Amino acid sequence: MIERFGMIGKKLGMTRIYDDQGLATAVTVISAETNTVYELRTPEKNKVKAVVMGMGERKSSRTNKPQRVAFEKAGRKNPLFLRQFRAAPADLAVGTEVAVTRFKAGQLVDVYGLSKGKGFHGVMRK
Repeated sequence: MIERFGMIGKKLGMTRIYDDQGLATAVTVISAETNTVYELRTPEKNKVKAVVMGMGERKSSRTNKPQRVAFEKAGRKNPLFLRQFRAAPADLAVGTEVAVTRFKAGQLVDVYGLSKGKGFHGVMRK
């Protein structure tokens, strides 16, 4: 069975890579800093097998009070991004740091993106 897990990254931009025949392939450049496991969710307790990962650090004044208290009790920093992934490998434990080196060469990756909302700009006019 293929091990599945998730990581949080930030898109830096686009570029292209040329193969041996000179054909260009568009690629996305993603900055994937070290992620930290914040919580392991189990079917018995949370009705889903998942792992909650966090990336980055934010000021404690920018985090709401319930989350800030929970992070302080657990002895962890306030993450800039906090996401849940349904795949939870067995070797992950709370507090484990996950790096990009966990991916293997040629491994397929599922990507989920979130676009910035630009709002409604109205009707186009002549």
